[in-house]
Amino acid sequence: MGFKDGRCKLVLTMRGNPDAEAVLNNVPAERQALLIEAMTAHEVGHCWRYAQGSWHELPAGFVEGAHEKLDNPELEAISRQLRETRREEGYSDLVALAWVQRTHPQEYAYVYNWLSDVRQPVSHGSHSTGAWLQLAGKGAVFASEQNTFEQAARLWQQGLQQEQ
Repeated sequence: MGFKDGRCKLVLTMRGNPDAEAVLNNVPAERQALLIEAMTAHEVGHCWRYAQGSWHELPAGFVEGAHEKLDNPELEAISRQLRETRREEGYSDLVALAWVQRTHPQEYAYVYNWLSDVRQPVSHGSHSTGAWLQLAGKGAVFASEQNTFEQAARLWQQGLQQEQ
């Protein structure tokens, strides 16, 4: 996902991209389209946040808790960037899961488990979204009339509180 001239640009390049292909290495061929759809929904979640002008922003009224102060300003800036990126990844993971619940509810558990496995190896990096995934273990958390982005935002805010 990229952003240029106030617009989102989504380019999926998986073929010939070892990192992208590795994500689907152990996925049966008949399930790959479902996971690519979930990945696309994830990227649309990023676009939504960017288009709403809320990229790397916390929700209104949310006060960030204290974080470890580092003696090195560069390391502190990197830590902040990782935290901000992790939050965006958490939101977009929830958008993907809300989308799957709405469009393929019978496949929710499969996609959830796959996404949890993909995120598992990362403990404190920019894609460590466990605080949000643990809130979405069952598709029923997305059973509402709200749109996909609103459903994700509701859980995302809960995860922000846990992340502190």
